Amino acid sequence: MNQYKLSRTIPPDIKLKIRQNSKFGCVVPNCRNAFYTYEHLIPEFKDAITHDPDNICLTCSNHNPRRTGKNKQENYTKAQLMDFYIKLQENEIVPEIRNNDFFNGFNVEPQIKIGKSIFNRIASIINIDGLNVFSFQKSDIEDIFAPQYTFSGTFYNSLGKLLFRIEKNEWSSPTNHWDVQTTNGEIKIWDRSKQLVFGARKFPFTNTIEITELDMWFKPFHLKIDSESLLVGRYADDMETWIYFSIEGTFNSGNCGIFLTSSELFKTPVWAGWQIVGGKGATITGNGIWLGRGATQMLIFRIDYLKSDNIPEVIILSKPKKVNPPLNAHYFVKGVLITEIVNYPLWNEKVYYLNGQKLENEPNSWGQIDSETNEHLYYIASNEPSDLSLNSGFIGFYADDVLNEHWSDKVFEAEVIDIDLQGNEIVRRVKRSEISGRIVVSELNPFTNKYWHPHAFGDSPWRNGKLLNY
Repeated sequence: MNQYKLSRTIPPDIKLKIRQNSKFGCVVPNCRNAFYTYEHLIPEFKDAITHDPDNICLTCSNHNPRRTGKNKQENYTKAQLMDFYIKLQENEIVPEIRNNDFFNGFNVEPQIKIGKSIFNRIASIINIDGLNVFSFQKSDIEDIFAPQYTFSGTFYNSLGKLLFRIEKNEWSSPTNHWDVQTTNGEIKIWDRSKQLVFGARKFPFTNTIEITELDMWFKPFHLKIDSESLLVGRYADDMETWIYFSIEGTFNSGNCGIFLTSSELFKTPVWAGWQIVGGKGATITGNGIWLGRGATQMLIFRIDYLKSDNIPEVIILSKPKKVNPPLNAHYFVKGVLITEIVNYPLWNEKVYYLNGQKLENEPNSWGQIDSETNEHLYYIASNEPSDLSLNSGFIGFYADDVLNEHWSDKVFEAEVIDIDLQGNEIVRRVKRSEISGRIVVSELNPFTNKYWHPHAFGDSPWRNGKLLNY
């Protein structure tokens, strides 16, 4: 307490007014550090009778007027700080607040926790229509004192106004908020409606950034944390039709944590079910919402959805196929595979076309059947969404159908005696067209009594075949 029995503790409502007057950062214009203390200016605290928000401002530790040198030297006088303080309050356009510490200090890839979902070794945390909204990259600067990982990001509120940005680990924000609080290892932002729209905590000892509060709009998408669960929603143009995806899980070693694409149309939305696609993540079908895009491992603890009442309850799992593969059977298709590369800011994805038909997954080749055209025979799992019975190169659902083709010796195999690099005799498989005088050990697989063949999907590819045991 001072001589007038005034406590050092400033009441919360007075602190809020001081933060608003100071525009949420150190009042020194070329500083604007968002880590601050509350400093009595004129009168000084020892002479103050009340905590008057007109006479108390925010300063960083470097510009705190109590930190004078032994000869009383200082960066700014209290009178100068008061002048800065008055100018901040009088002007609508003021320098942004900044924080250089929150996103610094990570020497290994950080873990990002959003609500109860965890993203490990995933550089693009949020990507919308190909643009990284929140991401990090390993630094290419060869300096032991330079940050090993640099964050970048841009977040907006429901009106499309900038909430804050991160550029190479420097966090900055405009000052048109209700409140911004930055304490040691924590950031919180309230928008003009007094709604807490962002909160994050940093835990260096566990190498984690935890986003605890989130209410962000990137129309037509909405990201929100509710009861610690991550909700990702999409709205139609009328803003009365919407659907949300709620998920709790861990996603490891992927391309993107939250991937949103408005290219998937939402004009006549229906609840089409959610899917977990190996290697591609979890998605609400047809709504452009993906979680764990390209993740090599997903551990899903809970998954749910919310929707507006005008979205029908009819569940459409997939587009019906003209011809469904028989039970335990798959597709055999010959043709030329074209692979296109789609470039995103931090990763690439491959899109496959077989004879012009788009495939969801890379098909499995049983071998090249024409070297001039690079035509292969592909063995494709029956859960491929595309109806491959309509493909111009469709052969059938069984390896028996392939036997009738004149090029079948280019895909089926035999076991032969061969010589390895050390001159030793070994048994290995070759295409039947490549036996070329070698001693044949076995033409038939003893488990199926059929020709040897390349990789299959667990069931015998032969009609009425046995389960594979080799």
